[in-house]
Amino acid sequence: MPSTLPVNGHVLKAVQRDWNADGAAAFRFEVLDELAPDSSGETNRANLEELLALWRERLALSDDQSY
Repeated sequence: MPSTLPVNGHVLKAVQRDWNADGAAAFRFEVLDELAPDSSGETNRANLEELLALWRERLALSDDQSY
């Protein structure tokens, strides 16, 4: 669990709002996929966005159903 949620400090306000309203039991955190860093050691932003779109499609999520 991201450690900022229990102390009301998560950077994504929508996540924090839902955590506060629904509690920890309403959330599940798991790694769905991983991206290897590019030659500079950074994660390629375009690849990350493509992977996010792929998982949203696989899970049949709309933008308002995910953070």
